[in-house]
Amino acid sequence: MTTLLTISIIALSSIFAGPDSASRPVDAAPVSTMRHTVLVENSPVIKIDCDAADVRIVSWLSDKVTVQSSGSGGTLERSGSNNGHGNTIIFHHKEADQTVSQDILPAIHTIYVPANAVVEIFLASGNVTIDGSIANLSVNVDRGNVHLRNVAGTQDIQTADGAVTYENTGDPSGHSGEMSF
Repeated sequence: MTTLLTISIIALSSIFAGPDSASRPVDAAPVSTMRHTVLVENSPVIKIDCDAADVRIVSWLSDKVTVQSSGSGGTLERSGSNNGHGNTIIFHHKEADQTVSQDILPAIHTIYVPANAVVEIFLASGNVTIDGSIANLSVNVDRGNVHLRNVAGTQDIQTADGAVTYENTGDPSGHSGEMSF
């Protein structure tokens, strides 16, 4: 049983590891991991606010929002709404330890959201990857790239210093390939 669990953990970590993860120094800083899941209903609003991280959004056919983070933790909260259902989910990642260089050991957040969600992402530094259909998507990145793969729905993508790439998207404006703003 222990061997099976160890193999499963190794397999999952290889799925979520970035291409540069092998070059990261292991002793540079303690690595924390976290996983949170929140049940939502109807069309939830997901707001993501990060200092420096790589953010990966994956849509799924579920009534849950799940955040898996490595490198550094964050907070996941439910915000009340006018109708009392609390269908706004907010994920904050502000680096508590300013001595940790995000260039050496960036936080990686993989967030699974329902396909009917409204997603708003604000990222100061890092890359955003979105995979799957999302009802309404807004991305604002100061320094970093945005990659959209298999994304349909309304999109408002902005990056001050980076590129936006589209792959197999239903982008209504007809963008394809790579764009810089």
